[in-house]
Amino acid sequence: MFSSFSIRCLFALTLLGLLASAGWAETDRPSRKRVLHAAVQAGEPFWHQVATGQPNPQVRVREVFSYASTLCQARQYSERLPRLLELATAAQDREVDSPTYGNFRWSLGDRQVTDQNAVEFCVPDAVDWWYQQQAWMAAGKAAVGGRSRNLRAQAFRQQLQALLTRSLAACRRHVVRPEYTNVALLNAGNLIVLGELLERSDAAQEGYQRLEAVACSTWEHGTREYGSPTYYGVNLDALHFIHAYAQRPAGRQLAQAMLELLWTDMALNWFPGRECLGGTHSRSYNFLQGRGGVDRYLWRHGWVSSGWLPSSTAIVHTRSSDFTPSDRLLNTAKSRFPRLVRQSWGSRASESKTHLLYDDVTLSCSGSFFGPQDVPLTVDLPGDRQMVRCYFLPDGRGDPYGVCRQPTGKAGQLKSLHLSPFWAAAQRTCDAVGLVVYRSEDAQQASRPALQSHWVVPRDVEQFRLRGQVVTFPEEQPTTPRQIEIGMLDPLVLRYGTAAIGMRVLWCQASDGRPATAALVDDGNPFGALRLTIDHHREDLSDQAGMAIWIRVGSGLTTERGFVQWAEQFEAENPIDIQTNADQVRFEVPGVDGPVAVQATAPYSRDSRVQLTPLPSASVLELDGQEIGRPLLEAAPAVAAYREQRHQTPVVRVPESGNVLWEAEQGSSSPGMLAQQDSIGVYVWHPPQPASGRPTGQTIWPLSVERAGAYYLWARVLTPDAESDSFYVETRSDRHKASEAAGIWHTGHNRVWRWRRVTLDEASSPTAWWLTGPVTQLVFRTREAGAKVDRLFLTSDAQARPR
Repeated sequence: MFSSFSIRCLFALTLLGLLASAGWAETDRPSRKRVLHAAVQAGEPFWHQVATGQPNPQVRVREVFSYASTLCQARQYSERLPRLLELATAAQDREVDSPTYGNFRWSLGDRQVTDQNAVEFCVPDAVDWWYQQQAWMAAGKAAVGGRSRNLRAQAFRQQLQALLTRSLAACRRHVVRPEYTNVALLNAGNLIVLGELLERSDAAQEGYQRLEAVACSTWEHGTREYGSPTYYGVNLDALHFIHAYAQRPAGRQLAQAMLELLWTDMALNWFPGRECLGGTHSRSYNFLQGRGGVDRYLWRHGWVSSGWLPSSTAIVHTRSSDFTPSDRLLNTAKSRFPRLVRQSWGSRASESKTHLLYDDVTLSCSGSFFGPQDVPLTVDLPGDRQMVRCYFLPDGRGDPYGVCRQPTGKAGQLKSLHLSPFWAAAQRTCDAVGLVVYRSEDAQQASRPALQSHWVVPRDVEQFRLRGQVVTFPEEQPTTPRQIEIGMLDPLVLRYGTAAIGMRVLWCQASDGRPATAALVDDGNPFGALRLTIDHHREDLSDQAGMAIWIRVGSGLTTERGFVQWAEQFEAENPIDIQTNADQVRFEVPGVDGPVAVQATAPYSRDSRVQLTPLPSASVLELDGQEIGRPLLEAAPAVAAYREQRHQTPVVRVPESGNVLWEAEQGSSSPGMLAQQDSIGVYVWHPPQPASGRPTGQTIWPLSVERAGAYYLWARVLTPDAESDSFYVETRSDRHKASEAAGIWHTGHNRVWRWRRVTLDEASSPTAWWLTGPVTQLVFRTREAGAKVDRLFLTSDAQARPR
């Protein structure tokens, strides 16, 4: 086993080699004084909304805490703090018997708690408020008003401490899966810091355990909420918070390892031509430019030019710890071209992102969909940060640019949610193929009679070529939409500076099974965008609609002749393989560096078989074929230990006969789940903890079967009551084979050790898993603490029972 020190040294040498071409220029980081000044100025409009007796009901409660923290850090306007504490206290659920006790309303005007995550976003600023105000008052420069200053100050501290104590109860009750990266990190950090601040060691221990679970989950499968310009900002908030306030060195080491990974991820995907995070990403709030809350950190550390200034008090989060990303990372982002960045964001093969970056253009695709805020296929071009990027959007709302935000969920948060159809994509360097299939449920979810696929591009390009001929749009914006029809396989090429983008619609089908219409549309929007739109809508929903598109980018085309030659090569007849029938579709194109193909089978669900060429990467973060993400995380001893445990876990070999029995403790357990002994032997469980709800933890057993087929699973369990009688159970196949299932196993009440057959989601028949070859992972995840498993039995005989 490598020591954490040797791993750090190994990675340092590797990174030095990767960055050999980078310079050492210092970034232009804004000073502490400038950050605080910007935050205070950004908070003035907010103060005017809450200073009166009737505050703006739309103000988010988290902004109250952020502004209070800003004032305390800036040592200004202490007389405003009592009003802010009054608003914060009134927004907290203080009913002890309430299921949302300790949590906060999302907005001041809400009548009740509508979002379980609210407390997680409020606590870091509440803690900053506590510590910063104590330091301010200790310096003798703050007052909370009135002649009885000391008494008032003491009462103020007691009120704020009571608010923090109630918040801790809410954070302990809130169970967050490690894969829900941003909230999981906030929750872990809040438990750690509040537990230590309030001298609740049990809560702090739970927080460290949850942080370790997130880090190990990331080591296993990558960052689930990949590349999000919004939620990477939240991740940084949480990690800087832990790094600043956690008292245990192990916790700070974990936070630092994850910070190193996150900043390296951002650096490798950074596109200096537009000073933005380039490439595809999950959970976008800004489709047009791909910007978000992470910009605060990028500005703070000199990655964004000084001409742009954040307009939120949340900028104070950027100075909460002494962690600073290396200038070498930014220099790599600015100098290493071309570079190919690949990273996984889930357990499935298609849950992976590819991003090729040149200095004048980037191309990126995600192998599958994360959710309805995804941007799964993108091209970035150089220009102003306000410039429109190129991106794909599946539209069922008549919102082709993703700009119409609507209230979502109980909290009514404004989001632009598009459809979540079946998506698959593959990329080899400068060529990518994307496939979208709209099922009947997608068409029915459309909020208006519209079902369209859009490929958005900037309007301000130097040249469009369609079928080898230059096409033009008048400079003035139209009052009614203008469009140019595009047929299947028609090559469309645009030129922008020294870069070029080639596009071909390989297939487009409407919801009635007939060919869909495609057109390049200029609708006079105010964003400076054009769109290639495929209209799939028909009144008849008898068939699945869909579209496949081929995107190629070119770089360094400095002359007219060079551009024309590039365009003509893309426009030439090519051996494109297109196969479509009722059972599957397949598209293969001749990429510059080899074939690129996507194949998928009906019914086009999350469990459909997908074959991508080239195979996606399983790396946490990969640069030009070299894994650099996992070594960064392994610098933390907790992750290094988990890695060693995973590598030493014996494989359960399923013989030709199809029957195998093994002990539960043979598996690899992540934080929370552990092996323990009683009179019958050793078993695996997640011990109950006071007020902890349903903590997350898991045990993994790798399986290798000699004969592919359907298998049935039994487990010997002790699950005595309704509070401890279920697990989440799933199989995770080899990343490049689809043989996966997942669900809830309700074991029933078993007050003594008893064999039970695993049947997911209370189905009427036993669950069968289709297992093929090496290596499938069988996973039990905690659903209810206290449930115990002692042995497992796998069989290909539906009638067999363990002895």
